Amino acid sequence: MDAIGIYINHVNQSKTGIEKEMYYLIEQNMELERILREAKEAERKLNKNKERFMELAVQYANMKGDI
Repeated sequence: MDAIGIYINHVNQSKTGIEKEMYYLIEQNMELERILREAKEAERKLNKNKERFMELAVQYANMKGDI
């Protein structure tokens, strides 16, 4: 009976360890997905800003001759 108890205890500890690691990975994946969403949004905003900057630069260059 002692060997069976030790085995069951070992299996339960193994399951607990696996569950803890799975929970940790889920949390980490959620955080990484959030970061990726933010990075994609930042990239879209960066591209939009670059585009607007170029528009303003062209407008400025055209105005410079008028001054």
